[in-house]
Amino acid sequence: MGVYKSEDVDKYTINKSSNSNNNTRSLEDVRNYSSTSAPSSSLPSSTNSKIHKQNISEKKNKNKNIKQIFILSFDALRERKARSALTILMVVVGSALMVALNGMSAGQNAFINKQMSMLAPNVIFVSSGQHGFRGGPQGPPTIVLNSEVVNRIKSLPFVQEVVPSYQGQLQLNAQGNILNSQIIAMDPKKIYLVTPSLELVDGSSIQSNNPTSMLIGDSIANPPGKTTPFVTIGQTVKGTFSYVEQNTGRTKEESKSFVISGIIKPTGNNFIDRSVIINEATGNSLFHKSGKYDQMVVAALSGDYVNAVQQEIIGLYGNNIGVITPKAILQTRQQFQSGNSAFTIAIAFIVLSDLP
Repeated sequence: MGVYKSEDVDKYTINKSSNSNNNTRSLEDVRNYSSTSAPSSSLPSSTNSKIHKQNISEKKNKNKNIKQIFILSFDALRERKARSALTILMVVVGSALMVALNGMSAGQNAFINKQMSMLAPNVIFVSSGQHGFRGGPQGPPTIVLNSEVVNRIKSLPFVQEVVPSYQGQLQLNAQGNILNSQIIAMDPKKIYLVTPSLELVDGSSIQSNNPTSMLIGDSIANPPGKTTPFVTIGQTVKGTFSYVEQNTGRTKEESKSFVISGIIKPTGNNFIDRSVIINEATGNSLFHKSGKYDQMVVAALSGDYVNAVQQEIIGLYGNNIGVITPKAILQTRQQFQSGNSAFTIAIAFIVLSDLP
């Protein structure tokens, strides 16, 4: 039996360890190479077969999981038919409600934009006091709109024209047909300052100096839902004004006959389509206004000067006078509708999120 030296034992141990490490590294390299860069054809057939079987098994497991999910879902629907039907119904109704609300909001915005687009961009509406959102005065007027106020505003820079008007309610009688309407007493020719695109039907004429002339909108001449017109051009209409006498407190009536001199074509603007315009002096006498105007329309030189004119008027009269522009009306309406839509949609989201 040979005797081994310690040096030989050490060399043998080192060589054996080195071979073991090399074998381990080679196995790792093969695995890495097979999973990344090496094509399957370069691996042994047994390795390719194992990888292929493993991939097939994983796909089968995924398909089984998806299938199980659908099976469990349909089983739950069968077991709770009433609850499932109600849940589906609530989701459908909630979604339809949200879509309908968005459509209504968009339609209302388009309608208001169309209404405001009929008005000139350079006009300002001035009233005898601050008015609320619904149009009613917030308190008794502290400033009387008379000819002196009209002349003072007309003298302001960047002001093109001032159109004062009286307002009142008349009962119109056309051959036994009765219709109550709001009346505007102003210079009829100045209506183009407010609505430049306004058009009249054939045969119409504007007679500013005729005290019996009456200009009416399409909705007055042809009331919605009626097959026959209420009045036609050249027809005589009797207007009756009811008022309370200050001295006695009794209700009295005053009547006057008018002749329809013109009819405004449909505009899509409810205010214009339902307007009835008579002579300014006639309105002052018939409505017993004593020269106190209800409203003025101030036309700036252009839309760029509207804010400047508005600030000038407020600087003269402060908050004792109502000043509003079509742009401000449009912004207020849009803000109200946006807030209302957001509130309703939020409620719809809450209802949908609370579904079982």
